[in-house]
Amino acid sequence: MQSSPGNQESPPSMLLLVFGFPGVGKTCLAKEIQEKWRQSMFFDDVHRISFDDIVPREEQYQLVSQEHGMKIARDIVRSSLDAVLTKGKQHGTEEPEKVGCFSGLNSSLMNDIYRRVSDCLAKVGERSTKGSERICYVIDDNLYYRSMRYGYYQLARKHGFAFVQLHLQLESSQPMNLLSRLLELDEKRSSEEQVGAEVLRKMSERFEEPDMVNNPWESSSLTFISRAEDRHIDCLLKMIQAMGSHPVPSLPNLEEEDARKEEDRKATKESLHQQADLILRQRVKDKVREASSKAARGSAPTIDLTVKQLAMCLSTEKSKIMSMLKSGEIPLANPAADLNDVLCKMLDDALSKKLIEKSD
Repeated sequence: MQSSPGNQESPPSMLLLVFGFPGVGKTCLAKEIQEKWRQSMFFDDVHRISFDDIVPREEQYQLVSQEHGMKIARDIVRSSLDAVLTKGKQHGTEEPEKVGCFSGLNSSLMNDIYRRVSDCLAKVGERSTKGSERICYVIDDNLYYRSMRYGYYQLARKHGFAFVQLHLQLESSQPMNLLSRLLELDEKRSSEEQVGAEVLRKMSERFEEPDMVNNPWESSSLTFISRAEDRHIDCLLKMIQAMGSHPVPSLPNLEEEDARKEEDRKATKESLHQQADLILRQRVKDKVREASSKAARGSAPTIDLTVKQLAMCLSTEKSKIMSMLKSGEIPLANPAADLNDVLCKMLDDALSKKLIEKSD
């Protein structure tokens, strides 16, 4: 690994998975991350690899009709990246030998996908020949099965990269079930980009969220609430950079993982606290914004507090909740649960209790 002045190791290259349901804003966020890191030069370069760019929607429909077609197409994307990193050169001119071995599949379509991946990764091959380069590969895809993501974890381990998962989740405050919200988002997309009700129904039933408790390899995972505004992108990047400060342990060193388990648990706990802080900050902001809007319209307030008093009260209650989280008084036993709902309800209940005490 490249060393910086002062004999400090520089962070490794990274595989960053940006995944979630169709229409939640993965591509916009992935592009924003790419642009921010290129501007800051945190990495020597940042490459975004989008499954939808490589495999157009009409071809995805063809693949869905073939047994394991989508899985194999995704395997091609991942194995092509592996080939580039392994050989350190462009492989677009090589014949995709393994594609012809998939019996029962449209070999012509698979070959087209393979060549498209090669073209997409050509620049990656050019940069990867320089061993000292630190590069981030942003994988922009739905990746709704855990096994799809685990393949990239293995790839990161093989090449000594850091591995971070960024799960982009729908804002949970909307009063409708998951499938209804997905269908609503899909309708807002152009006809060429729409996924369709049947695909969304299956995906909503099968989506496997990160489980940092039962799957240690998913410990470097963040769940980010999808919003059109207030992305907190700079804070998010710092969290990703902190999680990606070390490469995935290689197979020969797996016996040393026991000694690092406590560190992983601490990192996971710290990550959850950072996510909790972001969620609570946003809830405070939303509450104050709502009260300010009502005051500006001259509407009767729903609570007996001025906007300034409300902001101070919410800030105090937020600090208390964060303090209890850090001390363990409020356990976060299941990181895969919906933190957003749990914490927002906690803050709302604390505010209600405060108002009852005030009225007494």
